[in-house]
Amino acid sequence: MGNLISEETLHKLEADTSFQQLSQKMQTLNIFEVLGITNAEIRHSNFLAWLLDPNGNHGMGDKFLREFVSKLGQREVVPENVTVCIVRREWQHIDLLVLCQKEKYLLCVENKVFSEEHDNQLRRYRDMLLEEYPGYTMSFAFLSPDGIAPLSADDQQYWQPVSYVDILDAIESAKGGSALLPEVNMLLDHYTAAVRRHIVGDDNIKKLCQDFYDRHKEVLDTIYENCKTSLNPICEVAEDWCREKSEQGELIFSPQWSNNTYTRFTTETIRKLFPQHTKPISGWKTTDMAFYEIIKRENYFKITLSLCSDNLTDEQRAACDRVSQALNRPDRKEDWRWKRIRNWPRHTIESEPNSENYKEGIYRYLNTNWREIQKFENDLLNKTE
Repeated sequence: MGNLISEETLHKLEADTSFQQLSQKMQTLNIFEVLGITNAEIRHSNFLAWLLDPNGNHGMGDKFLREFVSKLGQREVVPENVTVCIVRREWQHIDLLVLCQKEKYLLCVENKVFSEEHDNQLRRYRDMLLEEYPGYTMSFAFLSPDGIAPLSADDQQYWQPVSYVDILDAIESAKGGSALLPEVNMLLDHYTAAVRRHIVGDDNIKKLCQDFYDRHKEVLDTIYENCKTSLNPICEVAEDWCREKSEQGELIFSPQWSNNTYTRFTTETIRKLFPQHTKPISGWKTTDMAFYEIIKRENYFKITLSLCSDNLTDEQRAACDRVSQALNRPDRKEDWRWKRIRNWPRHTIESEPNSENYKEGIYRYLNTNWREIQKFENDLLNKTE
């Protein structure tokens, strides 16, 4: 076919049922996307504060509060009467604080959607609350997209990990049996769709994409190779950085592992920690079961370390367990397929793509993350050997 795509081929793409379903999903109006707040951590905390307030005008009473706390394995600690609870935002820099002063109960939530822990904040928050509210029964939730545990073993004793999938489950459970106003139902549905699309991933969309790609791989690869730079200007810069590091022998990179959203690379250390398949049978259709992924958006990017459980051998599963134990992050689900075991903070791109310092700024952030990745790998090797 070369680089020529016939008009007939393009019509076949448009007529594909997976393409039509994808188009319908992607064009569906979403109020959170319209307002541009899907990637704003503070807006997610504001929305959760509204849901956690038993007196909020959502009409669910204390149902969401109880469902949320149940995700911590502590449903029974919530007082029977929480009608006089108040919800505070950013009190002493704490993201969310639910206070039931009469019943002497509090829920503290640290929300990490697009950032990571810093300055021993979890320990400081807990110490502060113990001093400020002596005699209270307390619940501490560490909320993140994937439900990862805090970094410190000490914090893990008190802060229970919660994922955004848990949030969506809690919303669904809280809605059950409630006669909610149409506008409330609409808002909850829009929020659920936005979280699936921008934070935790939509399995249905992923399946439609994979089905569509499998049927039209050759033509889609041709379109991608000719358009990816213009679709997302960070793509070219991220791939250039990976290519340079690969030529210097610092990491392992191949452009075929990447797309407009993800630029993927791995290292010798990661391949040592997570043995490769003998054939390209991972979820990425490669021999690697683990990749660093540079997740790219129009004005920001972040790096994660992700695993795929497709076709794992007993040796590979043992490697996953060994690393999870070293990181003090046990699996919360036995049937996981994709898992991010480490997230680095996102970097906002303030320069315009055609400006002189656009590439320089991205390289600076990537090099900072690379130094952190090297330290992370050395520490992980020491803990697993």
